[in-house]
Amino acid sequence: MLVDRRKPNYFRALTGIRGYAFLAVFFTHYDLVLERPASIWHSPMYLWLNLTWFLVPIYFVMSGFLITRILLGTREREGYFRIFYLRRAIRVLPLYYIVIGAVALSALFWHYQLGAKHGLYLMFLQNFTDVRVGKWVDVSHLWSLSIEEQFYLLWPLAIWKLRSERQLLRFTYALIASCTVFRILWPLWHMQAWHAYTTTPARVDAILLGCALALHYNRLNDRAEGFAERWKPYALYAKVSMLVIFAMLLVVMAVQGTTLPQFTYVGIAFCTPAMNLIGLAIVMLAITPGSVVEHACSRKWVCRFGQLTYGLYLLHQVYSPIFFYKVTPMLARHMPQVLAQWCAGFIALALTTGLAWLANRFVEKPMATLKEKYKYGPAVEPAPIRMVPQRVLADGPTEEALGS
Repeated sequence: MLVDRRKPNYFRALTGIRGYAFLAVFFTHYDLVLERPASIWHSPMYLWLNLTWFLVPIYFVMSGFLITRILLGTREREGYFRIFYLRRAIRVLPLYYIVIGAVALSALFWHYQLGAKHGLYLMFLQNFTDVRVGKWVDVSHLWSLSIEEQFYLLWPLAIWKLRSERQLLRFTYALIASCTVFRILWPLWHMQAWHAYTTTPARVDAILLGCALALHYNRLNDRAEGFAERWKPYALYAKVSMLVIFAMLLVVMAVQGTTLPQFTYVGIAFCTPAMNLIGLAIVMLAITPGSVVEHACSRKWVCRFGQLTYGLYLLHQVYSPIFFYKVTPMLARHMPQVLAQWCAGFIALALTTGLAWLANRFVEKPMATLKEKYKYGPAVEPAPIRMVPQRVLADGPTEEALGS
């Protein structure tokens, strides 16, 4: 079976993908490679790190897929809005504000000046600013979480209003098209490249692709019989599209000669949607029974690691400058630079994993227990239709028809 029926919204392989994706993100952020080669083709690792741009879209697509399935399954239940927002807040806010509080304390320790713009981090609006905390603290990676939280303020309303699957799909595809147009025209908005890369209209379509996938998946899975056959074209699309898009990106890198143009017009307008489609394809393969991706991402060790990814994500880059500018040079006095860089990276990974485990044990698990106390109510019965007399007088409706 594709889904564990005891937990209808749980896909084991998606938990595993989180584990693999975080490791790739970590090695990318900590730049654990040799110096940039004269040609990117001379360094397989450097080539791979330039193709890991699809990691954030993977998280976005997974998020849209899983949460849309939850919303579709609960929109007829009592407390639809209240319980969703409450459970979401219990899941996201406690650990997030603990990390933000620790960052604020470290800013005081390093005598950094915190201004009004830093308050955007409290409201999940940090993707609209490039304000930094200081030399030894890096929270720039939190832009992706802010996009998710902004999106999920409004998406439940869309699912509540658009009861027809066809209407909801059309609305979803219209929003995706709008994001595409926004990226193509972004120079007209006089935006900096970083803002064009991290603002919500430029990146939310990856979440919307996950939402569309959830709608298609639910439609195919409505009947238990024949699901595997109906899913085969989707799995084939995922395999073919992933190979084709990867090949296209390799051509772009060959033309560039060094790396993917992440913060250029070509990168933002065309490579970003390509990465979104790769993320979509990988998620589709992860929920395909028997696929290589599903098998690899269902291993126990990576699933256990994947359960820590929220804490890993929040923490891993916060103290990265200390490892770059303090720990690595200190180790380099006693060993080659490359080895010092890798040792510092593994120390950072061990520290991050330990802190994430503590966060999971003492914050996330207690919050999960609290979250389970808030459950959706029974299905809401539709209001009875009031029948009105159809008899009318020559000069207008009767008093009965008017409800007098």
